[in-house]
Amino acid sequence: MGIKRQIERKQKAKKNKESKKALKKIEETISRAPDSCSECQKEFNPKRDDHLDNWMVRVSEQGAIMFCDKCYVAD
Repeated sequence: MGIKRQIERKQKAKKNKESKKALKKIEETISRAPDSCSECQKEFNPKRDDHLDNWMVRVSEQGAIMFCDKCYVAD
């Protein structure tokens, strides 16, 4: 195997590893997401399509914040 191919394989493996780490971090953040609206405490039901389509989740350094369609105001 040539040097160029070895370098390319190492770079690809490194990018793959970084992507997996980033995905794991996102999955952990989502799993800790609240199960109700942060403003009005309305219960979130992940089995309802209108909740999945209209509710918003904001992720910051402090954690995830969830807003129902009534409380969410676009910036």
